Amino acid sequence: MGWRAVHAQGDKAAILVSNPALDVVELVKTVNITAAKISDRTLSVAVFSIYFPPSSDKAELVAQISATLERIKRSCVLYWWRHQYATPAVGSCN
Repeated sequence: MGWRAVHAQGDKAAILVSNPALDVVELVKTVNITAAKISDRTLSVAVFSIYFPPSSDKAELVAQISATLERIKRSCVLYWWRHQYATPAVGSCN
């Protein structure tokens, strides 16, 4: 079907793109965080998939997300994460 996948080490988080007209560039790939820049050549967006088990330490979760965001230049970020400290889906575009 032409799906392109960017997935975390251990496959706990993934981003799947089916539109062949979009460019996909892997930005981050850790055990629990995957990020990709998706672009149609006029607009780019950084997309994050984040997974932390419910037993995860909140301080560690915040530290890993902060470190990831500091490394990426962004004006529009979409992210999906599942954790007891988060709502099911959250997004931010400036």
